[in-house]
Amino acid sequence: MNILELNSNLDMWGVATKLRTLLAPKSLLIGSGASQMLDLVGLLFIFCLVVAGALFATRLIASKASGYGYANNNIKIIETYRLSNTSAIQIIRVADKFLAIGISKDNISLLAELDEDSVIINNTNTQFKGIDFSDILVKAKNKLQVSGKSSNKKVD
Repeated sequence: MNILELNSNLDMWGVATKLRTLLAPKSLLIGSGASQMLDLVGLLFIFCLVVAGALFATRLIASKASGYGYANNNIKIIETYRLSNTSAIQIIRVADKFLAIGISKDNISLLAELDEDSVIINNTNTQFKGIDFSDILVKAKNKLQVSGKSSNKKVD
């Protein structure tokens, strides 16, 4: 039996039209452009819902991660020095005491209690206030122009 005989037999039983309907692209089966437009609007609405949900979830996680949702005025990490991937030394302030602690993968141990006068606190948040990015960009551009002019000069 060849393909032509199979096709004629399927036409005789009415199966061919059902197969063509099943195998036809969906865009050919939809009757009007209005239903396609409704499908597109529905997909855009679902996409917007997914994006809004992702934005809400990231903001919620970020707020919980920074201070775990509590105002932590009594405990503050002053400085961290990494010794390896799994160990570090930290200087922390607990209430009015400064402590040096050793942190490893499995435990945390107190190394020393520090005097308040011996601890140097660099507040990185206030260090960069008042610096405008456009100023940094202009300085970098000027440095590139100066270095470009000096490298374009021919050496005799």
